[in-house]
Amino acid sequence: MSTRSKTTVEECAVLEVRALARAGYLVPGARSGLLPLRRENRTIGRFRTVMGETSLRLDHELFPGEGGGPGMSYPVGVVRTPALNEGERLWFSCPRCHKLANKLYLPPTAKAFLCRTCRDLSYRSRQRRPNIWDQVRTELPKLREELLNPRLGLKRKLKAVDRIEEIRAQVERQHDKNVEMLPSALRDLFMAARTPKAEEPPRPPAAPDAEKLPRGRPKEKRAYQRTKPFHESERRTPAEAFCVKCRAYSEPTQWKLVTFKNGRPAVQGVCPTCGSKVARIITARGAALWAEMPKRPPGAWDLFGLIPPSDDTP
Repeated sequence: MSTRSKTTVEECAVLEVRALARAGYLVPGARSGLLPLRRENRTIGRFRTVMGETSLRLDHELFPGEGGGPGMSYPVGVVRTPALNEGERLWFSCPRCHKLANKLYLPPTAKAFLCRTCRDLSYRSRQRRPNIWDQVRTELPKLREELLNPRLGLKRKLKAVDRIEEIRAQVERQHDKNVEMLPSALRDLFMAARTPKAEEPPRPPAAPDAEKLPRGRPKEKRAYQRTKPFHESERRTPAEAFCVKCRAYSEPTQWKLVTFKNGRPAVQGVCPTCGSKVARIITARGAALWAEMPKRPPGAWDLFGLIPPSDDTP
């Protein structure tokens, strides 16, 4: 019994809401001229749009050689939702199921644009089985770049080495041959991507055998033990604040006096290392001293010799 493969997205004509919005066709009252309707890099027809208040009037027709017939004219709803950047985002409302969609599709022999769910579409990449040689040609150069990248850590490089060995074993298992017996182009990819044993990053020592914990939630709460200290440095002067991103103390720049929601005064600034916002809670006396003192020059902490540094001073 043969199964028919689904129609793919690549075989359909696509109507994208963002492309129409960038062209200015989704402004109320906007009208477009005749626009080409394309499918698989060829023009199969033409369409025209007229934007109303909440819907888009779509008129399209196909050429005779592309299953052409009488032109179709129907409204397509346009929904506007708020965006995170205080703007708005546009969506198509599918004429059949009324779900929001970014794209509408017109398969061959179809008459109207609908969403991918209503058309039961798939992708061309899902219709074919993965080829091991495609993985060799695409993944191995990327894995080699990861091994040669000095900015990547040990864990990432070990993961790349394991992936190279996994692809090598898969090739030998599927084709019953050694990698050294492959064609020169593929063999060079393996040899170039695989790090020599002398240059492989050292693997961390194996953890000592510990008692195997039972599955599920523990009956008793176990004490948490941090394996790596959270603080990378200690505070040297009262002017330093702790940066959570750097996990270290440093004297920030661009100081200013703020008050938190709970009423606690604090001095807020910018970390000179990573640029993150940092703050240090101060006492009420320190906040009063900060408000009364003149503007502090960069790098000065003695407050012009007025008072000595202390935990109260900002």
